[in-house]
Amino acid sequence: MNSIPLLLSRLLRLFPVNHLKDKFESEERLQDNIIGDILLKNNQQGINDFVVDNIDFTKKSVHVYSIKNKYQHKQNISSNDLGLEILSQTSANGVFSLIGYHKLKYDAIIYDQTGKKTVSIFFKQPIKIVIDKFYLIIELTKVETNLKAYFTNDIDLVSSKRVIDDTHGIHAILTYFDSQFKIRPSKADINKGIKFLWKNDIIDGKELAYRKTSSRTKEIMDGEELFKNKYPVEYKDIMKNPIESCIFRYLLENDDFPSHFTCDVSSGVLSFTIYPKAVNQISNVINEIIKNN
Repeated sequence: MNSIPLLLSRLLRLFPVNHLKDKFESEERLQDNIIGDILLKNNQQGINDFVVDNIDFTKKSVHVYSIKNKYQHKQNISSNDLGLEILSQTSANGVFSLIGYHKLKYDAIIYDQTGKKTVSIFFKQPIKIVIDKFYLIIELTKVETNLKAYFTNDIDLVSSKRVIDDTHGIHAILTYFDSQFKIRPSKADINKGIKFLWKNDIIDGKELAYRKTSSRTKEIMDGEELFKNKYPVEYKDIMKNPIESCIFRYLLENDDFPSHFTCDVSSGVLSFTIYPKAVNQISNVINEIIKNN
């Protein structure tokens, strides 16, 4: 259930099928066959190298934290200290970057030929940590939570529960960097950066929640309508108050950003639920937000 080949198979499922096929030059067409071909022809180190180079092609949840004290990188961080499997870490031009795996764990109750049993399923979740000036950014690859996809047809999945999830990894990272380097992380309010992109017609709102003087309002636009374009007067009022959870559509005719993303603006959390078309799409969104925040 948790052999190295199975762990690597689950890991490779987190990447776009066509991207796997191209990067590993597989002649297979179906996902299972492509992954089987990759595992046959590549060792664990080769797959780890692929993850380091291609982590930015995965779907991600991104958590942005403000830090009060500048991080001073002096020596490499060990996996034991951080509680993650570290694949790479670099520091250049004042930006620290670390890529590795966080271990997710699910417990499932199943029925197979021998009867009812409880099994634990582990996942290698790619994770990227970036510290840029006064921001700590944690990027976690989204992992498919429908465990049925990981069992054969002769096994019935009765129920499952998360035992170790994203929050455990985030807590471990924040605790480590604060205890060791006194950076004092707190959830970043990225209203200023988001409003800059909105004001300059780089993004527009598809769904949005925002504060009024004494209430909270949610808007869901019909069809292809976008909020600023449809309600320019109301948009100006929104810009005076904090924005909360929103879905934004990218407006420009290029691939610099994904076509859309979700953002809990006041808490500094972004969600990218589609595979990026280009390696820098997600990092471009993050960088433009914090640069203008």
